[in-house]
Amino acid sequence: MFSTVGFGDITAASQGARLVVTAQMLLDLLALGLVVRAFVGAVQFARQQAAPAAGPDGPPGQARQQGTVQ
Repeated sequence: MFSTVGFGDITAASQGARLVVTAQMLLDLLALGLVVRAFVGAVQFARQQAAPAAGPDGPPGQARQQGTVQ
């Protein structure tokens, strides 16, 4: 598990408090997942924008070479 309540020096006293702490732990994991997802999406978007566009004669993602005779 990625969340913990510590070493037991501070504990929830009642069932209601344990429920609140459990909900907070789950929401923290959800928030962490959303941040990671946003970061990965931003990296993927930046990589797509940085990829060179293909010319009319070549497949996408490959730049045409200028000045070569075949």
